[in-house]
Amino acid sequence: SADSAAELYERALELEPSNKTALGELESYYRDGEQFEKLSAILENQIGIEEDPEVRLDKTVALAELCGEQLNDPDGARQWWEELQHEPRARGKACAHLEEIYAEQQEWDLLSDLLLQQREEAESEADQKLVMVKLAGLYEQRLDNLEEAFHWYGELLQLEPDSGAALQGAKRCATQLEDWETVARVDTTLLETAEGEDAAVLQKELASILFERLGEKEQGLQHLQSLLQADTIDPEVKELAMSQISDPDVGFQVSLTLEPVLEQDAEWDK
Repeated sequence: SADSAAELYERALELEPSNKTALGELESYYRDGEQFEKLSAILENQIGIEEDPEVRLDKTVALAELCGEQLNDPDGARQWWEELQHEPRARGKACAHLEEIYAEQQEWDLLSDLLLQQREEAESEADQKLVMVKLAGLYEQRLDNLEEAFHWYGELLQLEPDSGAALQGAKRCATQLEDWETVARVDTTLLETAEGEDAAVLQKELASILFERLGEKEQGLQHLQSLLQADTIDPEVKELAMSQISDPDVGFQVSLTLEPVLEQDAEWDK
């Protein structure tokens, strides 16, 4: 029977640990019987004595997958996948698994190094974008390095200027870094495709930045005038307009645009 044969092969291994026939038969027997701990030991033994590099590579991949999937041993899986990441034939699979392992173990610096290597190796534009998205998110959310996150959002925008996710990411970083010129530039880009309430919110934010952060009063005035001509005026927009009435450069134009709004408010009060 299969069980009896397995016992004989196990005894053979005790006498000769490098017996390839016994190892091969027991590998199949343990795999079929889902005896994964024993299978792990067999695979590791095979890896240690195998002279054919291609066969040794296949056994190492099998052991790494076994540790991660059947044995629930992330440290063991990590050990073997880290060894495999330097093998060209297995590198893609190894990197994919290591990404997951490093994230689960919160090894953010190791994950960053791995992604940077993948960025250098990426051949297609699609692969480059995917790695850049991961790098930007990692630096922004895990490593608290806004400068690096901003850099990678910028790199992504070089490849895909209309990427909404990259624009929003660059805006978040620029806001925290108080890079108001970049925030205004991003808002201007987003405003080109925004509609309805989203457009109004962006325009209000942009007008405020132009007036209060950048001193670009003429540009700010254009957006403010547009906002003041809407059917419903946001109270914050009125407040912004009132704050500019005494400005020597744009105060007169602001007051002209604001006057009908204030008159309408007075009518409603009556």
